[in-house]
Amino acid sequence: MRFYPLLVIITGLLLGCSYLPEPTPPVSGITLTEDRTSIVVSAAGSTGSTTGFLFYPGALVDPHAYLSLMQQLAAAGPGYRVFIAKVPANLAVLQPEAAGPILSAHPEIKNWVIGGHSLGGAIACTWVARRPASVRGLVLMAAYPAKSDDLSGWPGGVLSIYGTNDMVLDRSTLSTAYARLPSSTITVPITGGNHAQFGAYGDQAGDGSASISRADQQQQTARQFVSFMNTLGL
Repeated sequence: MRFYPLLVIITGLLLGCSYLPEPTPPVSGITLTEDRTSIVVSAAGSTGSTTGFLFYPGALVDPHAYLSLMQQLAAAGPGYRVFIAKVPANLAVLQPEAAGPILSAHPEIKNWVIGGHSLGGAIACTWVARRPASVRGLVLMAAYPAKSDDLSGWPGGVLSIYGTNDMVLDRSTLSTAYARLPSSTITVPITGGNHAQFGAYGDQAGDGSASISRADQQQQTARQFVSFMNTLGL
């Protein structure tokens, strides 16, 4: 992950640039609803769930591009709901507090896990740094905390997952950033995965070529996510 220069962000805003979602087939037993704050992905029987996963999309990526992965997470889990945050211009850095209205609108959910892809993951780290008691866990997909966000003393659980063919993620910076995460952080490299295949929006500039399919990368991600949730007792 590279933090996008101001020029890139401004250009994206002016030109309305975004990575658009590819068609996502529906998953049996999964319901999608959305409002101005989020897309909610719910598995059958999850209406009364007290566990939720809130996800920040990557920079300039339409939130609907993550439906393929998030449907798998919801389907694989024991009834929790997944919330994909909507942010201005598809840039979470413009609304790092996007999680707030979602959490407030769902007081029935007592156990929250937050996460994100790429820049979205960095913003999720910022949320945890500012409100450490609001969530139980943090899931980083090709992401790491900014230098200003030291989570090394946070008691929550962290899953860091990335593709070994990812050329967008700055691997040396990722390695350094682990010092700002808890020592109990679970790190999972997906062999042959790349940056863009956590979503479904086509190729990403500067990314490496994946040697596994997007379906395979997302299935592996879903398995690791459910295993991580189990370690949290959720």
